[in-house]
Amino acid sequence: MKELQGNKPVMLVVDHLQTWWCYLKDTFATKMQKTVCFVDPQHVFNWWHAGMGNVEHQVVLENSIRRQCRKAQLALLPCFEFHPDHWTLLAVDVQMKTCRFYDSLAEQHELCSLLADSLVAMLKREFKWLPEILPERRNRCRQQGVDCGFYVAWWLEDEIRAASGEGFFVNKYPAAKDVRTKMCSLFNSLEGCQHQD
Repeated sequence: MKELQGNKPVMLVVDHLQTWWCYLKDTFATKMQKTVCFVDPQHVFNWWHAGMGNVEHQVVLENSIRRQCRKAQLALLPCFEFHPDHWTLLAVDVQMKTCRFYDSLAEQHELCSLLADSLVAMLKREFKWLPEILPERRNRCRQQGVDCGFYVAWWLEDEIRAASGEGFFVNKYPAAKDVRTKMCSLFNSLEGCQHQD
């Protein structure tokens, strides 16, 4: 997905998910029953790719990711990979001592799965209870077109709702079009704020 087409997000980029996270965090701040951290997807991507050349940079990023997760009861790590562009989500629930992996493709994305598996292995040094390998993906929904980022946005909201005591799937079954509509409304309102300066 390449940014926005008019005011409509076609495929999400890092900035979209970061903005969505800020919206969710503000929306559910008073209800949160868990300390939740959102690990910047750009840090996750850079950590993964630094291992292919710049080990010192990878160690700095790894320490940053581990430090963020150590402070949280729930760590949300969006995973992005090129060729083809695809988003998945790894949720590490420290309080419940479990992790969940979400991928909306019919055939699980191999590179995103390897990335999430590497994250689990790296975080296992911090959380000994993590499994040896990535657990089977949790979701049953499958995307059409380039909706993977919208599904990740939906799962972020679902994880936040669960961390707020509402439980999972309170927001019904994931529908990319519903998330897209909410995001368009959010982005349009932010654009309006930008022009008021």
